Amino acid sequence: MVIKAFDSVESLGKRFDSEVFQDISDETLYVYHRTDNAWYRYRWTSGKREIRFVEQSAGELPIVVQVYP
Repeated sequence: MVIKAFDSVESLGKRFDSEVFQDISDETLYVYHRTDNAWYRYRWTSGKREIRFVEQSAGELPIVVQVYP
């Protein structure tokens, strides 16, 4: 089951026990879920109050940088 929202990039990474990556062209975040063997896409809400689930990412990831840890 996908958790819909997080307070920080750190809590997102800890929940999935994975690194968190950010798309270099926008602030979309990607985290890998080992159990489901899938990448999940998250995005900051306006005002950066929380990180919300967008979708399971299909296909290749865009160019990303690691933001956690």
